[in-house]
Amino acid sequence: MDDQLLEKRLDSLKEAYDDMPEDENRSAILAAIKKDQKKKKQNKWFHLPYAASFIGVGMIAGVLMMQYIGGNGLSTNQPSQHQPSGEQVKTGEVDANEVEEQFEKVEKHFYKKRTETEKKIGVNGIADESTLARGLLEEIEGAKKNTLANLIEYNQDELNQMTNELISMIDGVFTLPSESIESLKNEDRRSRYADMELEMQLLKQLEYYQSVYWHPVVLRVFDKELEKMSAADLAAKLNGGGNGIENELLRAIALGAKANGYYFQANENETIKAAINYPWVAEQVEDSVHPDFLTYMEMQDVKIHDDGGNVRSYKELGELLVNYEKTYLSLKHEMIKEYIKGEARSYYAAFVLGRIPSRIFDEHNMLKPEVKEAYQDIIKVYPDTDTGKAIKSFYGRLAENNFQKPSGFDDFDEQTVSFPLYLVAPGNLKNEDVFSNIFPLHDALLSSYKEFAAKKNWNILKHYGPFEIMQLYLHADKEGDHETMYALYSQNEALPSLEQFVKEQEDQEDQGDQDGLGNLLRGYQFATLYYAEDDPDKIVGIQLHFTEGADSLVFQMVQEDGFWKVQYLPFQ
Repeated sequence: MDDQLLEKRLDSLKEAYDDMPEDENRSAILAAIKKDQKKKKQNKWFHLPYAASFIGVGMIAGVLMMQYIGGNGLSTNQPSQHQPSGEQVKTGEVDANEVEEQFEKVEKHFYKKRTETEKKIGVNGIADESTLARGLLEEIEGAKKNTLANLIEYNQDELNQMTNELISMIDGVFTLPSESIESLKNEDRRSRYADMELEMQLLKQLEYYQSVYWHPVVLRVFDKELEKMSAADLAAKLNGGGNGIENELLRAIALGAKANGYYFQANENETIKAAINYPWVAEQVEDSVHPDFLTYMEMQDVKIHDDGGNVRSYKELGELLVNYEKTYLSLKHEMIKEYIKGEARSYYAAFVLGRIPSRIFDEHNMLKPEVKEAYQDIIKVYPDTDTGKAIKSFYGRLAENNFQKPSGFDDFDEQTVSFPLYLVAPGNLKNEDVFSNIFPLHDALLSSYKEFAAKKNWNILKHYGPFEIMQLYLHADKEGDHETMYALYSQNEALPSLEQFVKEQEDQEDQGDQDGLGNLLRGYQFATLYYAEDDPDKIVGIQLHFTEGADSLVFQMVQEDGFWKVQYLPFQ
């Protein structure tokens, strides 16, 4: 998976964690874990972009494995898995000595598990306190300080609960991908396809250990070996299990990496990086997981960014987006489909917005030729896909501005971009009830608009439904064609005179409202037919759906004399 997408996923995981409600029995540990990560000096051995952030955010991901995936989060409603059988649980307030004693057990367990894990993956002896799992240790210490400062709030039962669940978290963080692979191989889960607990835990572990262990800790060992051979030669020997490498530690690292689903790549700058070997992992678990999970893992193996975070090829990114859409439509497992949608949204935003350091506009604020060509290819080759339709709409907006960077473009973000329909529309809607882009008008509709604007003859529009009539109205508003807007109104309503309506519209423009109804469309995603509450078969308008969190609007319409017409002041 691309490093940018990995960081985004971990950020999302952290945001989900921060949104969790607290209760009084677990306030100490939650407060500790939720506090801001302390800034650390960037290690000089970090060769990948964003590696410095992996230590903080990646550690949170590791801690959260057991909470969100393994189901062992801190909760006073569940019995502790580490409570010795037959032990009498004491009640009553705790004192400082008891807190110190309990947390000493937690810290000893942490060091024990970390040492065991380091030996298994071959990095024992090269870890340092500033990298490996240091974030978790800091959170444990913070939880202890918080508890000591608020002794009156805790009794013995709650203290035991807290520390035992901390031990469960430690066990989760130090569970290796190879151990999850074995769990999946040894358990027939085909009858439990709805439960993706182990599968998703495996993916998180692969990402976590890639970022925290093989990036960047082992790179310092590689640098010494790179003085003797090229990066390509060293990568080949590492992927061969370490054969031909004199350094005993490197051989152990090679074996640990291979056993846990990693391989090594040579960079152009003669450095080494570790990557997740998704095809190998998929082969190990193929008999025990849902076929859609295997498809998802294949998607993770696609690399679209270079080591600097730049898009390698916008043409390839466009093809990848279409592949995501086709893959999504072929899947059956709802959880995997949601993961695919999340990643496709991220890639699509990069395609139409650019991401630092990637840019879709050049130094002269003109659309880069390679990006323009990539858009044209998608529009031409995949016109019937949701991705193709969305790109066509975006391309049309840029064309109207002669492919210059629009004013305010830097303020655009994923909350305002119009995504392909399959990424935003609920899957339970009927296809005929869902519509995507309002602008630009397709050629036939634009031709009808021009003819209707000239003749005001409704027969020109007799074949169009409510969505197309709404498009014509909003296009007329965009063009400042107030007479055509007026002509599209239902005549069964109390309308002002044409002269009065035109004057009111011009006055609004004089007062600075140049965008007109366009302001209401910011963040638009898709539209659906809107039915009367008392008659589920009667269409009374078009409902516009916006970015998550924004209120929907209904564009009110009425069928009159066999034609769909706009109600006066449709947005009320």
